[in-house]
Amino acid sequence: MSRARGILAMATLLAACGRREATTATAPPATSTLAPSPPRTQSAPNPTIPFTVTSDIPECLEVVGTDEREDGNLLLAEVGLKTTAILARCVCISKWLLYRSVTSTEGLDTEFASGSILAAEPGAPPLHRDVVLLSDRGHPPKQPLILHVGCAPAP
Repeated sequence: MSRARGILAMATLLAACGRREATTATAPPATSTLAPSPPRTQSAPNPTIPFTVTSDIPECLEVVGTDEREDGNLLLAEVGLKTTAILARCVCISKWLLYRSVTSTEGLDTEFASGSILAAEPGAPPLHRDVVLLSDRGHPPKQPLILHVGCAPAP
């Protein structure tokens, strides 16, 4: 009989566990006691950060900075790129261009952002691209930014 009692106890335990899961599954969801976070306030726009644009290969590429805008904490510049000659004439190994946003103090450059852009064919309409000038708009540099555009290095 002890074996029968053991089987009965197991069956009772399984039935009780099954009922508990069923009641837990149908219980209403718990409510959060956390208050919703307040909406973000729009901060005052930061003053314009001056920048100039230079082409490191002016005989093959004209670069013009046309506008700047903010995207979150980024400062972006719209640049116009016009390829005037085949980039191979300027010793570029490909059509990829490298841009660098720097400040220059006493001949030393401090880089704030960099990236690559694919150049257009000579004679094609100018390309307009957004490039990152500064990745932390809250900490602007003391000197004006210089955006250099030139040949990308060999991979």
